[in-house]
Amino acid sequence: MPILGIEYGNCINCKKCITQCVGKFWDKGDKVIFDDKWRDCILCGHCIAVCPTDAILYENMGSEPYAFEGIKNIPDYIPYDIVFNFMNSIRSTRQYKKVKVPEELLRKVVRAMQIAPTGSNIRDQKFMVITDPELIKTLGEAVLNERMKLVADDPVVTEQRKISAERWEVPLYHDAPALIIMYCSSSNSIDRYNIGIAITYGRLAAHSLGLATCWNGYTTGIFEQHKDIVKIAGVRGKSWGVLEVGYPAVQYERIPPRPEKKIKGLD
Repeated sequence: MPILGIEYGNCINCKKCITQCVGKFWDKGDKVIFDDKWRDCILCGHCIAVCPTDAILYENMGSEPYAFEGIKNIPDYIPYDIVFNFMNSIRSTRQYKKVKVPEELLRKVVRAMQIAPTGSNIRDQKFMVITDPELIKTLGEAVLNERMKLVADDPVVTEQRKISAERWEVPLYHDAPALIIMYCSSSNSIDRYNIGIAITYGRLAAHSLGLATCWNGYTTGIFEQHKDIVKIAGVRGKSWGVLEVGYPAVQYERIPPRPEKKIKGLD
């Protein structure tokens, strides 16, 4: 049980932990006690996050908690307009420089994916980073060959593949120097949503580091049908997300139009 209790030498009895957690922290008047009587704590850590005096005792939860030094007022730290422009400027890149991405940057991208929120705080996701050009090529060819079997009668797709083969050595991954594969082994239906959120976190982090990304959905689709191709990637699981990562070989000059949708309840 990673949440162990309360350090009463630090506790000021503010009861903020009680407001964040139903059925784990209990008001005893002169003090708050921790008692996970139903053993259903999901380790979300909100009790740790809201405690003003760091009085929650815990163990084996991963990294040390991060104090928001200088970020007490989030809107002042990063205004909406800046965040919006940053997110809006991310593109699904299909042109990468033939430059290796440093390991330290790939670690930062994966770390951002690891802190992404998950339904019920499910934290069984695993990651595989592939930078071996031959392995990327082998995987890309295996996935693309299976996909082509599904559209073999479409002359347009056949012609497009021919053009792609002339442009890229590994067309499926646009010659990206690195792949990040996130995978989950449970049968929880929410895993795919968790992967989608984490992929988005990874793309945001990569963008801030000057890297380009593309979420490769074709690989996920083929993984679902061909376990032998999953083994090529050296991963397991029942749900996957595949992210291409590299330095962009294209300069984007503007953001393409995106239609605003009707919003019920606000119109």
